[in-house]
Amino acid sequence: MFPLRLIIKSVFLLCLCLAQGSLNSFGIGNHQKWLSPSVGGIGSIGLVPSFKTDVSLSNPATWSNLKFTHLSISYNGFESIINSNSNNSFSNLQSAQLIIPIKQKHSFGISLHPYSYQQINLSDTSYSDIYAFNDTISIEKRYEQAGGIMALDLSFSSSLFSGNNIGFTFQLLFGSSRQNKSLIVDQIPFTQSSRLNYSGVNSSLYLIQKSNLINFYLKSSFSLNPLEALYTELYPFDDTNNNGYHDFTYNYASPGYDFPHPDDIPKPNVSRITNIYDKSALGIGLTRKILKRMYLSAELEK
Repeated sequence: MFPLRLIIKSVFLLCLCLAQGSLNSFGIGNHQKWLSPSVGGIGSIGLVPSFKTDVSLSNPATWSNLKFTHLSISYNGFESIINSNSNNSFSNLQSAQLIIPIKQKHSFGISLHPYSYQQINLSDTSYSDIYAFNDTISIEKRYEQAGGIMALDLSFSSSLFSGNNIGFTFQLLFGSSRQNKSLIVDQIPFTQSSRLNYSGVNSSLYLIQKSNLINFYLKSSFSLNPLEALYTELYPFDDTNNNGYHDFTYNYASPGYDFPHPDDIPKPNVSRITNIYDKSALGIGLTRKILKRMYLSAELEK
């Protein structure tokens, strides 16, 4: 009984200390870990074969084992719940991938997939109403953020000699997100808007060494150009017509024009944020054939 309690306490402490992913803690969003359902279905990091015998769609060093050109498109749904009464949910493209094997010795591939998701919609209604000048004023705070980062992967691989393959991936990162911070007074938002335009380049090296007893897989990833962003902060405004944009459109449901007039505000404040995320990762994997159609595999990435 004592070892069981110790294990439960250790797991609980580990989950509490690692409750948030590293990319999410940097403000980048929820990292897209799996590029194909075959990888996500077994909880793999994509290093060892999971699609078919000796082939992983996430490891270009294995693509020369394909006999034909492969095209795959997958869709993804995501939902997060906070305190059981506030949820964010959306669905989008998980990946689109084209792999071209060449004489079962070389391969080339290109894929497009989300790198991270950003979707936040928080509202603070804990403020009590204020009674002033014979009127009751309601106050609410709201924070909204939506967007994300896409990745374009260019990969190729080659067989060095029998039982040994090498692969490379160059990953181009791009995308944007928008933020709105609002103080809502009597249903009229006073809004501060901003946006982030991301860019960066990552690279990965893959190696495979096969033997009669065990197959060894290695992955090394690092940033050629660490993720950076162009931050644009717009001038705050009263969203009088309550349409979420700074404009001068007259809305009959919420009569009035936004203040100040869009033509009367200063230019946006633009700055560059560098070294948001400098990626460095190392992964290893092992597989061993037990029976004709059964393999034992293990993988670890740090």
